[in-house]
Amino acid sequence: SCHNVSCHTVSCHIISCHIVSCNIVSCHIVSCHTVSCHIVSCLIASCNIVSCHTLSCHIASCNIVSCHIVSCHIVSYHIVLCNIISCHIVSCHIVSCHIISCHIVSCHIVLCNIVLCHIVLCNIVLCHIILCHFVLCHIVSCNIVSCHIVSCHIVSCHIVLCHTVLCHIVSCHIVSRNIVSCLIASCNIVSCHTVSS
Repeated sequence: SCHNVSCHTVSCHIISCHIVSCNIVSCHIVSCHTVSCHIVSCLIASCNIVSCHTLSCHIASCNIVSCHIVSCHIVSYHIVLCNIISCHIVSCHIVSCHIISCHIVSCHIVLCNIVLCHIVLCNIVLCHIILCHFVLCHIVSCNIVSCHIVSCHIVSCHIVLCHTVLCHIVSCHIVSRNIVSCLIASCNIVSCHTVSS
């Protein structure tokens, strides 16, 4: 049981973060602000989320100024049940987000139900992904009932290498998805290989 009522992180520097086993049964986060978060090395061997129910997740302001991820290896990541009933994001600004190496070996999502997801403002200024390898990504059931995106501005998004080895989507139902304004100024994909889709 992990209940965080108010989680304000002004400066969060993680040099080495090794998580061997991470089981989250119930985790409710009311308010979480991250100003600066530098992750140098983050290895997650096994992270199983059995049940993660977010009844009401209101994020008034989520500002990420600088987020540098040098190496992030995820060996096994299983999500059994993830039900998000109401998730309202008013303002989410990401100024600089650099991901150098991100390897995801196994990612299994069994049930992911998103009932209401309203994103009012989402501005991504710089997002550089150099290496992103997805070995196994199985999505069994993903139901999105209503997903409204009012304004989504992406200024620069460079993807150098994106390899998807296996990506199986069994059932993906999108009932209502309204995108009012989505502006992409520059999006360069150098190499994107999909072996099996």
